[in-house]
Amino acid sequence: MKILVNINSPKLLVACTILLLALNATAVVADDSIYNYVQAHALRSKYANLEKFTLKGFEVRGGFKVGRVFSELRYRDLTDKPDSRKLDEDRWNVTLGYAFPSSSRTHFDLRLNYGEVNMKGTSPQGGLKLGVDYFGLSGYVHHQLSEKTRVYAGLEQQNWQGGGSTQKAYHLGVARKLDWISVGAEYTKYSDSDAISLFARYSF
Repeated sequence: MKILVNINSPKLLVACTILLLALNATAVVADDSIYNYVQAHALRSKYANLEKFTLKGFEVRGGFKVGRVFSELRYRDLTDKPDSRKLDEDRWNVTLGYAFPSSSRTHFDLRLNYGEVNMKGTSPQGGLKLGVDYFGLSGYVHHQLSEKTRVYAGLEQQNWQGGGSTQKAYHLGVARKLDWISVGAEYTKYSDSDAISLFARYSF
C-alpha cells in the first residue's frame, strides 16, 4: 500500500519545525493527563458541497501514554434527515504519537494516524455509499494558560487511499478543569467540511 507524502506541504513543514523545537527543548516531564483520558463530544458537522445537510451526533475518544509514547482512539457517528433524504457518517481513527514537553506549561507532539470514513446517503430515488481509509501526519501544541485552563492547536494532513486525494485539517480547542472532570470546545476545519463540538473529559 502506497503512502503519499507531499514534501512541499505547509503542514509537513510545521510538523518538522515542531520536532526541531522540541528536540532543542530542555528535559521536562510531560503532563500525562493530556494523553491519559476518556472524552465524549456532542458534535455538529457541515460539508461545503452538501449545504442542505447539517450532521449531528457524538464522538468518543480515549488515550493512554507510556513514557513519551502515547496512543489514541476516536470514533464518530453523525446523521441528518432534513426531509425524505438522509445522510449518515461514521469514522474512526487510531493514533500513535510521541510527546515533546518543552516547559511545565507547553507540550508539543507528533502523531501518525490511520483511519476510515464511511458515508451513506438515502433518498426516494436510491442510495449511495462511500468508504475510504487514510494515513496521516499531525502535530499539536498544548499550552496551559492557568492551573485550570488549557488551549491547544494542531495541523493535520490525511492521504486518502484509492483516489489519492489529500485532506488538510486545522484543529483548535480549549478545556477548563472543573473538579474531577474538564469541559471544553473544539473546532476543526477540513478541506471540504468543518466540525464544532462541546465535550466533557475525564483524565487519569
